[in-house]
Amino acid sequence: MPVRKIPKNYRSITGNFPSIKNGRSMAFESALERDYFLTLEFDHTVKSYEEQPIKITGIVEGEKVHHTPDCLVNYHGDRRPLLVQVKYQEELDENGDDYRLRFLLAEKHARDNSMEFRVITDVEIRENRLRLDNFRLLYRFTSPPQNFGDCESQICSAVGDAGGHSIFDVLNGLSPERTGQAGFTPSIWHLLFVGRLKADLEKPLNYQTIMRINHGHIVS
Repeated sequence: MPVRKIPKNYRSITGNFPSIKNGRSMAFESALERDYFLTLEFDHTVKSYEEQPIKITGIVEGEKVHHTPDCLVNYHGDRRPLLVQVKYQEELDENGDDYRLRFLLAEKHARDNSMEFRVITDVEIRENRLRLDNFRLLYRFTSPPQNFGDCESQICSAVGDAGGHSIFDVLNGLSPERTGQAGFTPSIWHLLFVGRLKADLEKPLNYQTIMRINHGHIVS
């Protein structure tokens, strides 16, 4: 749980992000932090993450320094946890000196506790806006729709194992009527979210998107 309550901020967007990986709402204090949390939900190497995880205090270059990193990311396997500071690049360019000692303190804390520390900016988080838009779409379908039990096997059979098919072709194979196709669409988005189906999320997600059965990792 966060070590401090994130205050309401009238200069930026604050709110709560409904995290599936963590099973709770995560407080964010900027739209950029919200977008970063979203990318973590789709990163299969990430086991869990926590906002405002620790408050660090120490002496750096003769000055007493306090710092609370924005996020702690825990990974599957042997990869070390990652302490993260989320910042807009413009803010770093304008106020980098103000953050220098705090970031040095976070780096030392990470080294001393078998962690890593990184500053992640909007340049990295939002470098592929198409992918981020796809994440936003699929994250609306984190829960299976009401008719999912009836739809899943039909959709996967229609996709098949040989080369994959477009969403348009799959829907037309499942039902000739628009109303019938509409009943399958939420289940397709859910299957893409959980990883039962896979597609290239670096490209626009639409009815021409090619889907394939994913025989690898499934979102937990």
